[in-house]
Amino acid sequence: MPTPIELRRKFKESLGKKKVYRVATLTEQELQEIKQDGFLANYYRVRSEEEILQNEDGYESVEYNLSNLIGRVNIHAGGFASTKDSMLISTSDFPEMAQYAAFVQLKDDWQEREKTGQRLYSIPIEIDEFRNIRYGKYLPHHIKAEGTWHSNQKDIPYNDPGIESFVEFRISSENILTDEIRQIDTTQIPNFEFVPKGK
Repeated sequence: MPTPIELRRKFKESLGKKKVYRVATLTEQELQEIKQDGFLANYYRVRSEEEILQNEDGYESVEYNLSNLIGRVNIHAGGFASTKDSMLISTSDFPEMAQYAAFVQLKDDWQEREKTGQRLYSIPIEIDEFRNIRYGKYLPHHIKAEGTWHSNQKDIPYNDPGIESFVEFRISSENILTDEIRQIDTTQIPNFEFVPKGK
């Protein structure tokens, strides 16, 4: 009889690896740091060890974040609290959607960001599918709808679980496909719009 750990390992191996994308705004120095150290979830990146261990806030405590996965996704999605409290790192199967989702939050002050040396990068990641928390597959969307995300480059079904997934805590540098990182021309980013089913 295989042990639970052996079954877990075999299940993980059966799922294989998946290529996903993360888009980030970075200076040249920050890009080199990502290549060397990988990504760390905001929760850990903006807090000292002491702040993490002593925090008893209802939405920010370690206990809450480790015990409530749906709550953690809602935090990341901005349902309550904010993404600075997130223990999750967002990725997408679709580089076009990753670009759109990142830039829509940045475009209003993008010129100012560029002046400080920031650029937008598409960063491919190869990671065990076992680690991908599929929003809309393993967890329900917090907004229920049927339809399509439409752009002049690509159409994606609204409920496609590849649109956004989450990796917990950290993405190691060894998962980053360094040779495939590219700077994004922000004038070429697709502008997705939601088209309800039947329209």
